[in-house]
Amino acid sequence: MGAWHSGELVYFYGNIPNNSSLYDVSDRELSKTIVFYLVNFTKTRNPNGDKLPIWQPSRGDMKIQELGDEITVQNTPYLELYDILDDMYGYQTV
Repeated sequence: MGAWHSGELVYFYGNIPNNSSLYDVSDRELSKTIVFYLVNFTKTRNPNGDKLPIWQPSRGDMKIQELGDEITVQNTPYLELYDILDDMYGYQTV
């Protein structure tokens, strides 16, 4: 189905419908992981916890945490776009 505005909400709130054929086991597991990250962050200001892939803090290095079938840290694929948007809207880059 691709990505759509607010499509992430069922993952973040842990409310993927049990009888929906639009989601599979990996979607449900990802939702559980996201919810654990959010609960941990809410309680401790640190999203990490037992059995979760480590969420590295951003240090301005333009790394992103990709949440999908695998959870990985990557260089942002849109770095050039960020510069264009900064120029377009008059933001100063550091």
